[in-house]
This record gives sequence, C-alpha cells and structure tokens, in this order.
Amino acid sequence: MVTSGMFGGDQAQQDLPLLVQPASIDSLEPAYPCLVANKNFSAYGVGSSDPGWTSHLKAASDLFANLDTISGISPADSGFHMSFDHYFDNLSARLCHAKPLPCNASNPSLCVTQAMADEVFRLGEYEYSYLYRDAGARTLEYSIGKYGIWIAELVHNLRQAMNTIDPGTTGNRTNSGMRYRHNIAHDGSVSYILSILQIEEMMWPGMGSELVFELYKRKVDQQYYIRVLWGGQALRSSNPKLGVLDMLQVDTLLAYFDGLVGQRAKNIPSLCSL
Repeated sequence: MVTSGMFGGDQAQQDLPLLVQPASIDSLEPAYPCLVANKNFSAYGVGSSDPGWTSHLKAASDLFANLDTISGISPADSGFHMSFDHYFDNLSARLCHAKPLPCNASNPSLCVTQAMADEVFRLGEYEYSYLYRDAGARTLEYSIGKYGIWIAELVHNLRQAMNTIDPGTTGNRTNSGMRYRHNIAHDGSVSYILSILQIEEMMWPGMGSELVFELYKRKVDQQYYIRVLWGGQALRSSNPKLGVLDMLQVDTLLAYFDGLVGQRAKNIPSLCSL
C-alpha cells in the first residue's frame, strides 16, 4: 500500500526489491537483551508496585468493574487489569472504524458509553505519559536501553545521506544515494523514540501516527538542518539543547544521540549489562 501510494499508475505494478532485517536484529522490534532496562521498567512500569503506576489503577476500580460486566472479562484476568492497554485498543479501534461501542452479549441494553470510553482514553494517555516521560530519569534510561540500536541506525542513515565520513569506518565516504526511508512500527516503538527525544507532551501514539525526520541542506551556508515532525507539526522537546525541532542544525541532534547511545551504539552493551 505504501509503495502503490508513492508511485501510482502503472508504476505501482512494477516489481520492487524488499529487504527485511532478520528478526534477531530487527531494531523496530528489538530482540536484543537489555537486563538493566527490563529491571528498571519492572520497578516502575506495568505490573510494578510503584505508587505512580498503581494509584490510577486503584482509582479506576469502578470503571474496571463496569467494563468487565459489559464485556464478560474476568476480574482475575491480569492482562486486562495491569493497565488499560487492552480496553484502550478495543474501544479506540471501534471508534476509528466508525463502529459502535460494545454491548453485553446477553443484555444488549448494557453498553459501554462514550463517557466510559473517554475515561479509558484519558487513563491510557496517563499511562503512556508516565511510562515514557513522567516517571523521572528512569524513563529516558529505559528507552535508551531498549531502543538505542534503532537510534544508532537513524544516526548512521543521516550521516550517509549527508555524505559524511561514517564513524567507526576507515574514513571512506559512504553515501548510499538513499533519499527516503519508511519504517512501519507499533505504538510502543514510536513511544521509545518520543521518549528519547524528550517530547514536551507525551501521548499514546494512535493508529496512523507519523514521526518524520526531514534532512535539508541550505544553499546559503551549505549546512545541514533537520526538522522532526510529530502529527504534522514540529516536535517540541523539553531538552533545552533541542527545543523545537524545526530546522535545527543536524550536528546538534546527532551529538545528542551520540551522547546517549554512543557512535554505532557502542554504549548499549554497557548500558544493558547488570
């Protein structure tokens, strides 16, 4: 669908090469072990006893009970009660596809109301904000550990596009001629990137969310600049070195990334080892 939309017409029917990363190193859904990040998350995230996490679940006990009664989900089903992830996905998917909110199978008059759905969405937004931004420095540490490889790949691709010397090589220029890259990822993957960019206002990435990195070269000074779009608008970072990512000198962003994950992700092994 993506390639058909890009080419259109008869060109959409042409054969195109498709390269897929092996699952063992797929940076969009990383499989590499990061024990430190996992331990960090277990201390404050889903399933933890951290007050910042458990307080909203306790406050929403009546909402959970009503949703369980309507859906038939057992209150003992931990998957539906450790977070609002499952209820959020179900209800948002229905509304995104213009479907009615669900009703009880045995009693069609007992249905999820819009007010109930809105509360689920509000609590879900709280969860993603807490997990990826609001739980202090540990959110950044967690995201770096889990998604540092992808960030290093992004840096590598940007440097290739600028025809600069790739760090870690013998000094040969490595411009690949690549003009466009497209990654299709889950909401959790997008959240890691937003966390690492220290987005000013975190949200649960909805279906069809786009995070775009645009690289420009200005003719006046022959310098490279970058714009990062989130929801079609320049992303605002709470990091003072980044600020509004709208035609920021690209070296500023690359230096920021290098400082977190190291050139060619050399910091990740030590960051992930207990």
